[in-house]
Amino acid sequence: MPQMSDHRCPYCFAALPRGASMVACAVGTLANGKPCRAAEPRQGTGRCPDHDVALVDHCYVPGCRRQLPGRWSEVTTTCLAMAGTRSSGKSVYIKVAADLLRNWGRRNHLTVGPYSTQTE
Repeated sequence: MPQMSDHRCPYCFAALPRGASMVACAVGTLANGKPCRAAEPRQGTGRCPDHDVALVDHCYVPGCRRQLPGRWSEVTTTCLAMAGTRSSGKSVYIKVAADLLRNWGRRNHLTVGPYSTQTE
C-alpha cells in the first residue's frame, strides 16, 4: 500500500507536507512563567525576540502542536497499527522486529539505531 505522505508528525501521525510546518520558540516561557512572544506556533522563520534562539519546527495540527525532532523532514515515518489483549505478545513482536532490523542492517553494513536519545 503506498504511503499517503512522505512525512508525518511522530506524535499525532498527521501528514505534514514538506515546507508546510510551523515554527515556535523551543524555550516557550519567560522567567515569570508567562509565554514568550514566539511561544505559539506560526508560519515563517526567524528568532525568538525574548530568548534570541532560532525558532524550531512544530506540528501545525490543532491539538498536537508539539515540537518536532531536529531534522524530522529528512526521514519518513512508518506507522504500524497493532491491537491485542494483555499478554498477547505485542511488545515481544516489536522487540523481535527491532532485532531483525538491526541484524539486517549489520549484514548489509548499515547502522540501525534510535533516531535520538529521546526515542530509545
